[in-house]
Amino acid sequence: MLLTIGFLAASVAYSSWIAERTIFDPAATRGATNALLTTPTVHDMLAREIRTALQSSLGPKVDNAKLTAAIDRAVDDPQFVGAFENAIVSVNQAALSGGQGRVTLDTGAVTASVNNAVGRYYPAIAPQVRKSRAVAVPIGSATLPHIGNAQRSVREMGDIALALAVLLIGAGLALAPERKTFRRAGRRVAFLAIGPVLVFVVGPLVLASAHNRALSVGGVLLTAYGHRVLFSAGVLAVVGISTWLIAIALPKRAATGAGTEPAGPPLQPVYVRRTTPRVPAEPAGVPETLYL
Repeated sequence: MLLTIGFLAASVAYSSWIAERTIFDPAATRGATNALLTTPTVHDMLAREIRTALQSSLGPKVDNAKLTAAIDRAVDDPQFVGAFENAIVSVNQAALSGGQGRVTLDTGAVTASVNNAVGRYYPAIAPQVRKSRAVAVPIGSATLPHIGNAQRSVREMGDIALALAVLLIGAGLALAPERKTFRRAGRRVAFLAIGPVLVFVVGPLVLASAHNRALSVGGVLLTAYGHRVLFSAGVLAVVGISTWLIAIALPKRAATGAGTEPAGPPLQPVYVRRTTPRVPAEPAGVPETLYL
């Protein structure tokens, strides 16, 4: 019972740590933006927003193929990537803090990236683009759900769960220091790795197989986050399986705990010969006494 409750608490603590390493970590979200920019859904959305912002200043004789190529290069520009990273981090923080979920990319960075790309790949319309107003690209949605300041709550819950897990698992192993207890503990340590594998390995594969562009964005994001937590899942799996195998290999007396005296040699049976006392014979010549 102590091991069961203890490993439930350990699962909660591990899940809290994963959340802090992924959705609650701005560095993780910033690092995932490069993967997001490679998805067709995000790339086409950004190109469409840039084209819409430039449409009013461009004439009808614009070569759409050249313009599309220039916009594609603008999206790959380091200035644009930096602006996109800042916007994604802002949307993430807004969702976690209860703020506005819709932000606008840095217009200066976007405009500079577009001007450089158009001047390089479509110089014929470069003067028109430079005279146009700043290019604004909105990101996010005003209807984005907000979960409030959940980071502090998750951290506190994880700390409490970790303390309970250490206390209960340690008590369980101390009360029953047997091979079966250590085997059970090893298996459950390995089981903790199942959750991250399902979410960050199997999840993206399932989302990608759905052939839905919106779901593919979620799969790419999970894959990017997975690089930050899958190593810990591998460590848990190796430690748990190793503990389980070692507990199987140990002799039974090695798992009975310290202070147990070794068993002595087997007892040998002792045979006792029972003899019947001999009745002394009557002396010769003495007549028998007849009792009437």
